[in-house]
Amino acid sequence: MIERSKHWYWPVTLVLAIGYGIGGIVPVLMHYYGVPDEKWLPETFKPILCSFLLGLLGANVQLSIHFSRDINALAGANGGTLPSCFEFFGYVLKQVWGGIAAVFFVLAVKLGFLAAVTGTVSEIRLPAIVVISFCAGLRAFKILQALAGIVPSSQGKAN
Repeated sequence: MIERSKHWYWPVTLVLAIGYGIGGIVPVLMHYYGVPDEKWLPETFKPILCSFLLGLLGANVQLSIHFSRDINALAGANGGTLPSCFEFFGYVLKQVWGGIAAVFFVLAVKLGFLAAVTGTVSEIRLPAIVVISFCAGLRAFKILQALAGIVPSSQGKAN
């Protein structure tokens, strides 16, 4: 039997704090201070890493909302369900899922999968990448479902 206790909220709180630290501080260091150096991370990979980290930050905001609702339900009249020792793994995976969704969504936007046909060709700018990545992290599962709908299934129809 898996032990359930209020004490298992501490690792979840730590995971959320680390997610805010990594997703909030590292993109700022990358953009304004050039960290990490080009020797460690090629210049072409920086927007992808920035997109991943901002997606992680967006997913972290969504998880914080879920976490506060979970705590409120536990403190409420009906009691709610206590967390288990595996609870924080779900939070870590959802953060990574948000980062992956942000990268795929930004790449889909850059490649024109989600755009109407226009006569202009322009590079997507960093502020747009920031907003798109953060929002994709907030709605990671829905974004990946929508992107999966673009690819035809084995029956020849989109999902």
